[in-house]
This record gives sequence, structure tokens and C-alpha cells, in this order.
Amino acid sequence: LEVVNQHDPRFVNSLELAVRFGKTLMIEEVTEVSPMLFPILRKDFTRQGPRWMVQVGDKVMDYNESFKLFLTTRNPSLVIPPDASPLVNEINFSVTRAGLEGQLLSFTIEHEKPELEQDKSRLLKQEEELKLELAELEHTLLQALATSEGNILENKVLLDSLNETKLKSDTIKDALQNSKQLTVNIDQERSMFLPIAVQGSKIYFLIEDLRHVSHMYQFSLPVFLTQFKKLLQIESTAHSVEHRISHLTQCLQQLVFQFILRSLFKADRLTFALHYVHGLFASAIGPGEWPLFRGESTVEPDLRVPIPAWVSQDRTAALQQFLAVCPSLTSTLQLENYSVWGRWSESAAPEGELPEAVHSRLTPFQRLLVVQAIRPDRIESAMSVFACEMLGLTALIPASSNLTEIHEETSATEYILLVTTPGADPSVELEEFACSVVGADNFSSLPMGGDQADAAIAMVRAAARSGSWVCLKNMHLVVGWIPELEKELN
Repeated sequence: LEVVNQHDPRFVNSLELAVRFGKTLMIEEVTEVSPMLFPILRKDFTRQGPRWMVQVGDKVMDYNESFKLFLTTRNPSLVIPPDASPLVNEINFSVTRAGLEGQLLSFTIEHEKPELEQDKSRLLKQEEELKLELAELEHTLLQALATSEGNILENKVLLDSLNETKLKSDTIKDALQNSKQLTVNIDQERSMFLPIAVQGSKIYFLIEDLRHVSHMYQFSLPVFLTQFKKLLQIESTAHSVEHRISHLTQCLQQLVFQFILRSLFKADRLTFALHYVHGLFASAIGPGEWPLFRGESTVEPDLRVPIPAWVSQDRTAALQQFLAVCPSLTSTLQLENYSVWGRWSESAAPEGELPEAVHSRLTPFQRLLVVQAIRPDRIESAMSVFACEMLGLTALIPASSNLTEIHEETSATEYILLVTTPGADPSVELEEFACSVVGADNFSSLPMGGDQADAAIAMVRAAARSGSWVCLKNMHLVVGWIPELEKELN
């Protein structure tokens, strides 16, 4: 197997050698199907005596029938043109919920109860070996019957062989049955660890949705898995597996949320928090309540519902629609009682001062809807209070971090992007930190812009070989070049 990048200088040479000598060639980071591949994909072969010939670029060369070609891309939305689509078999290896659940479950069991994962692997291997042995016995039996001569009933050697085969077959079938039962027992024990895997998979796909908010918010699976493995290192005083997994699940929600929050622009933090909570705690939101919150409710308000005089006239329609979606709350809220609601209606922070008479009788999301219906001027604060309550946080503020912490939690294969605001320049602090860790001789920086692309690539390659640090500044000036840098880093 030979692996090559389509933009690599040795790409053409690697392709020619693979075609000529029948190698398996894998082309990575494909952004389009190269025209050079079309004669091979279309199988435009010509015969010269006993040999097959094919054109590769400007050359016509021998084609070895053992040649195999694989194209890989990390772009989930790669467009294959109509003229190339019939020539390739497209296989989607992108992450699925079920696949990620299985992966997270394996990580969890491997850490929490490694012998369980070992038993599972051993049983699977044993089952495959027994199935192969059974198939071999059946094949041997059929071959013996097909090649026997004369009367089968008088062939003592064959009859003895048949009896022996039957005994072996029965033994193998019994072993397979026992293995299946053991597998069922192990799977039942493994299922105790499933909740955290299910929740982890759900969290990852909630994070994936952030790419629709901004192209900056794209988080890779390896980064998420790093956070998940970090979570498993947390010690707890739980006395049972169920309590331990419940504790870790709650910690996972907070750990990942804080990690992602650090990477978001301030304007998007509340949006993500609501999306995150809605995805994780959908059961805590009643039927019709989420569309009402988003202004998409199709429930007609009941105009006959009396609205107390203390409610602002411009909030009448919104309150009537809220009561139409949640009719059971009409008596619960006691809106006609001014002694209950009077002080709250004039409060500077009503999201945190809901009347005690109704506070405990409403779900956290219904409290948010009350604020939205009557005091929309405080909706943003109410949303923040709701998200914090559901996630067990005190505020939607990312934990402060410094370069030392960032350095400790990353590796040589994880690249750090520092997003700055006008007037802020962390490069001086970064240089001082780099000098204290790797030394001034092992740190270099390069302001981007102009024709610095080749110099930047050369600097990155040299640093990768020597283990030094590189800082590329002003990346906003070369946004179009970043995909090239990404290919080089990968």
C-alpha cells in the first residue's frame, strides 16, 4: 500500500509506479477527481500482444491488473461531477450516532472494567473460529460423500468418518450456544455503561450543528474523544456502577460545554447554550413549548381568556397564546391575584424572582416562557438562568485559561488558533512562554501576507522535523490559502 497526496510533487510518479507494478494506491485529501485518473477509471485499455496498456498523463504504460485505487477525503460535502460519478464507488465513512456510541462505550468499558472488554473480544474471536471449524467440517463431509464409491452403507471408513464428523459438529454447536449465552450476559453487564455513551454521542452531534452558526465552529472528532477520555480520569466516591456513570454523564455535559464555550464568540454563547440544553433535556420541555418559544407555534390563542389589568396591554396576545399552549397553567399561575404578581411585574430582575406560590409548580422552561410572555425585556437574562439551571452552572462564562493550561491539554498533532480582537496581540506573551518552554532558538514567527505562503510551509516542515514551535500571524489576510496549510498539517 502506498499513500500519497494529490498535491504532492511525487503524485504522478507514485501513480505511474502503482499502475505498472500492480500496487494499491491511496490518494488522500482529494478535493476533485484528477483528470489524469479518468483513463484508468474508465478502463480505457489497449492490448499490445499479451500486455494491457493505459495512458497516464502524457505516457502510455503497462497496466498491471493487480492495481487498486482508493480516494479519500475529509470533506463531507465533496461534489463528484456527473462524468466521474459512474466511475467510482462512493463509501461514506462519516461518523454516525450508533457508530460513535459503540466507540465511546468501548472507551468507557476499557477504562472502567477492562476485563469485560477483553472477554467480549475473546468470545467474538472464539465464535468466529468455531464457525470456521464448523464450515470446514461440513465441507469435508460433502467432499467425502461426493468422492465415495460403491454402496455407502457398506463403506465402514466413510460411516466412521461421518459419525466422527457429526460428534464434532454437535460439540461445536454446543460450544457456539454457550458462547452466545456468555455474550448475552456480557452485553447485559456492558449495558450499564451505555448511558454515558449515548449521551456522549448526542453531545458530539449537538456540537456539529454549530457549523451552521459560523464556519469557525468546526470541531473534529479526535478533539471530542480527547475530552471524553479526559473525563474518564475523574475520580468519584460512587459505590456502584450506576452512580459512577450518572456522575460522569453530568460531568461530561459540563466539561464539553465549558470546552466549547471557550471557543465561541460572546454573541453566540447563549445561542449554543439553548441549543445544547434543548438537545440534552428535550424531555424537560413540554409539547408545543419549544415552538412557542421560537415564535413558531400554530396554536391559536383563546381571545376569551381574561387578562388581568396589571399585564401590559401589548403583552395580551402573547400571554393568551402561552395559556393556549399550556392550558393547565391557567389556574396554577393565579394571574388574577395582584398581591402575588404585583411586585414581580415591576421587578428589575424578574427572571430570578418568580413568586414563590408558583415557582415550584412550573418547570424551568415554563418559567422562561412566563418571562417571555409578560416581561420580554428580560428574556435574555431568563434564557441564561434557564441554561445555567439545567446544566448545573453558575454563569455562561468560559473558565479562564492561560497559555500554560492550553499547552498542557494539547499535543503536537493539535494546532492552536488564537482569535484576537482589535488592539489585542498575544504574540509577545506567546513568545515569552515559548522561550521558557522550548527556548528562543526553537521558536519562530512569520507575519502572513504578500508572498509568504511558501516560506510558511517551509517553516512548518522544518519545525515538524526538529520539534520546534511556529507562530503564523495575521491569518485573516490569507484565508484562501488556509486549506493548503491544512493539507500540509494533515
